[in-house]
Amino acid sequence: MNNLYTDINGKTIDLSLLNFEQLQQLNYQEETYFAQEIKKLVPFSKKRNLYLQKSYEKIMTIARYKRKFTKNNHNGVNNATIDLVEEIIDEFYQKKDQVLFYEAGVGTGYLLRSIVDEKITILGCDVFLSKEAKSLNQQYFNITGVEDNLYDALDQVPDNSIDIFYADNVLEHIVDDEYEKTCEKIAQKIAPGGIAIIIIPNPYNGPRDITKLNSKASKIKRLLEPLFRKQKKKGLRHLIFKRLGYDIYIF
Repeated sequence: MNNLYTDINGKTIDLSLLNFEQLQQLNYQEETYFAQEIKKLVPFSKKRNLYLQKSYEKIMTIARYKRKFTKNNHNGVNNATIDLVEEIIDEFYQKKDQVLFYEAGVGTGYLLRSIVDEKITILGCDVFLSKEAKSLNQQYFNITGVEDNLYDALDQVPDNSIDIFYADNVLEHIVDDEYEKTCEKIAQKIAPGGIAIIIIPNPYNGPRDITKLNSKASKIKRLLEPLFRKQKKKGLRHLIFKRLGYDIYIF
């Protein structure tokens, strides 16, 4: 593994020599800069999408080194979130022979690998697909991961087809000028009776990075709730997973 990283100031850093706090500071510096630069580019443009891919490739590089210091090595996915998803999938199995599950922001693909089953079709996307996530396309016939932004990736999915939509620490990263249309697209793709599980950083006890300061919890609820009710989807329940430091919305 190449330990050298060039930051936004052109400084070359050996990531293997940094402790966790230093990696956190670097992560915050880089992601804050990328978030500001992305806003300067045309919404939904190829140029913005390419910039997103390149910037998150760099952020994922830092994340790999951060994971060495934590018990959780799967970008936030742990047994609690897997149990939550499996419980909801089991509910759908009682009503349907086949279930369509969609994850926005697949990360390392750990969740998708954990829930794979012959009765479920699994789709997912990320602006930058890790090597682990890409390998799932070859390992499993019923897992398809796409490297694209959420809005464009959902264009490849039929309307009213997704039974379970899952986004863990993803929606808060969407640029403000793309937010409303992306939320509309999510609601458009979920099947009647489907569920959307939205996990976002809690501004008080969430992760110590840029997302904690920009959780957009109220905005997500304001935009998505009427969209789902308009399309006669399931009503809103608000749960707080205090142990994870996240707000979880189940629509």
